[in-house]
Amino acid sequence: MKAAMITHDGAPDALPRRAAAAEHTYVQHDPEGLRSLTDLVGTGQLVLRVADRYPLHQIQRAHERFEAGGLLGKIVLNH
Repeated sequence: MKAAMITHDGAPDALPRRAAAAEHTYVQHDPEGLRSLTDLVGTGQLVLRVADRYPLHQIQRAHERFEAGGLLGKIVLNH
């Protein structure tokens, strides 16, 4: 099973009004770190907030939900 996490913080045209600085995020292949996170989730030591779940074919609906705001967690898209 493949999974991806995508975080979007607003429309690109809103960025100049909201951001005074930018950060670069780099992703590295880290199976051991992922295993550690999985263990923490499995034992309840790390709780993931999920606001809503949508099947991939409803991606537009998921995006509209995100744009509506007020989320307390991530939106999950699954196959």
